Amino acid sequence: SACETAWVDDSKVAIVSGVSFLPFNETGSIRLKKTDFGSTVSIYMSYPVPYTAEERDNTLSLTLYYVKQHTNWVVYDSSDTFVKQVRFSQTGENTMKVDIELFPGSELGGYDVSQTTRSLNIDIKRMPSVHGVWPKPLAGLRVVLDPGHSPKTTPPYDGAIGPMGTFEYQVNRVTADKLRDSLSSLGATVYMTRVADENVPLADRPRIARDYKGDIYISLHNNATGAAEDPFSQPRGFSVYHHHKHSYGLARAVHRSYLRNIPLPDEGLRFGDYAVVRMTAMPAMLVESAYMILPEQEALLNSDAFQRKIVDAITEGVLDFFKVPARAGRKGTTR
Repeated sequence: SACETAWVDDSKVAIVSGVSFLPFNETGSIRLKKTDFGSTVSIYMSYPVPYTAEERDNTLSLTLYYVKQHTNWVVYDSSDTFVKQVRFSQTGENTMKVDIELFPGSELGGYDVSQTTRSLNIDIKRMPSVHGVWPKPLAGLRVVLDPGHSPKTTPPYDGAIGPMGTFEYQVNRVTADKLRDSLSSLGATVYMTRVADENVPLADRPRIARDYKGDIYISLHNNATGAAEDPFSQPRGFSVYHHHKHSYGLARAVHRSYLRNIPLPDEGLRFGDYAVVRMTAMPAMLVESAYMILPEQEALLNSDAFQRKIVDAITEGVLDFFKVPARAGRKGTTR
């Protein structure tokens, strides 16, 4: 549409020549297939199209642009107990709406849309679940940890730098290593987007998470203020971010755990338009645990005791998200 704009991931764009395109695409059959992670919905058409996707209630809705609805068949997979129904309609001269409704009680745990020259494919994931039994309550869970930022040897550096010269990428990785050990001890299989001090581009991190087929994604960061902002103008502490609706529950559980366990000011649970939580196809959250530019908080971040408080808070939040009961013999919510 002439009045709308959009962005597209450059990894999903290919330059072609000598190809003639029709003014409008036409949809063909829609086929569903049960998968290990949920369901795949394939919409057949002549060539890729622009689209938007939106989660609402128990439905994933797609708007397809420059498309004429010409679907005669919807073919369901009789073994599929996740997707209940696919509805579609022509909503404008050049737009088509596709609603993918889940069965009652099913919960969307992420989605990924890809296109080929013959179809648009929507991989829809169930909300992940865990074993839930001690001593390995997170057995079966695939966690992707993202130690935020990468080292650079020359300015401008990637990430925050503390007044004592601490680089954010260093603290993030040390904390991520300890969090990996904590979650692994509870039965989770943990993957890292960065295992040492290698450079990992921002756009590669969500792709790595998808390649690992992660169930949840946790990006570890620490904060700074803008150059013109007074860092002492207000209380500074921790904040937790999500982007998609299916990520809200994980972020909320970890934020509540920070409230109980991290002795710093609360800057809130927030929506954040960050690539690492926007581009991931699973429940994903980003946490800013402290402000590296404040000397007292930088010192905390360099201490083993505070790093372990962060690890314990995130671990407890993950257990709460999956409704894992407190371990027998332990009081309260701390595990």
